[in-house]
Amino acid sequence: MRTFIYLAALCVLIGTGSNVLAANPRTFVSGSGNDNDPCSLLKPCRTFNRAMAQTDPGGEVVALDSAGYGTFIVNKAVTIEAAPGVYAGITVTGTAPTIAIDVAAGAADAVTLRGLTINSLNSNSVGIRFLSGAALHIENCIFKSNDIGVWSLGAGTLDIRDSIFRENFDGIRIEPSAGTSFATVHNVRLENNTDGLGAVDGATVTVQDSVASGNANLGFGAFSFSGRPAELNLENCVSTGNAHFGVAVFSLSNAAAIVRLSNSTITNNNVFGLNIGSSPAVLLSRGNNTIEGNATDVTGTLGSYGAR
Repeated sequence: MRTFIYLAALCVLIGTGSNVLAANPRTFVSGSGNDNDPCSLLKPCRTFNRAMAQTDPGGEVVALDSAGYGTFIVNKAVTIEAAPGVYAGITVTGTAPTIAIDVAAGAADAVTLRGLTINSLNSNSVGIRFLSGAALHIENCIFKSNDIGVWSLGAGTLDIRDSIFRENFDGIRIEPSAGTSFATVHNVRLENNTDGLGAVDGATVTVQDSVASGNANLGFGAFSFSGRPAELNLENCVSTGNAHFGVAVFSLSNAAAIVRLSNSTITNNNVFGLNIGSSPAVLLSRGNNTIEGNATDVTGTLGSYGAR
């Protein structure tokens, strides 16, 4: 009798397609997909939002062909990516303020967003807002015409590489709402934004092999506004052709904002190459930089540090 009851229950689970037996480590979306489908390779869904709901934690969602895939919220560890050569667009529309991608994952969750193009049709939008999660990896993405391209507000680690920020108000803004956060930026272009990249109140940011050019205010900056220090390290970077500042550092509180500059070129900026606010703001040069050809190369007191 016990065997009969077990087999009957198993048949019910199989017959109803219960999620107890289902596992979806990889799901798919397509411009010709349908959100009523199971998000499989043969029957893809239409939107990232629907596919994520069918994907196991730690799994992948893959865009198979070029299309717009809608705004979405990430609440678990997942990789969302476009196949090579595929345009996967996320366009912000509707009444502002709006968020293209909200990352609000668990404290141990790592999220990867790869190969996405994120743009806005209104004037008060955010491309990616990082609220929570252990880590957010952004790779090979394009951000255009957003109020903020990437806005990091949580305590998790942000990593951005091989991406373009163009014609946003703020390209990248790392600004933890409490405590501290860390970010690394590698091989990124910040072009024709208002501000390229800002490390603000509690942020520690390292930027390598990146270019800020043609921005309407500044290329790179570190700012302490509310009593928490901010740190920005620039290695092998270029800041050129910005309308005001190549690199700026300000402390409007008793906490230090600090910039360290190494092996970088700051040139042809229209007002100041390096703009250093009063103490406790600090800008330190390793002495191996090119700071020439700006309207004024340095304003404020430039410090130094040596190789160790």
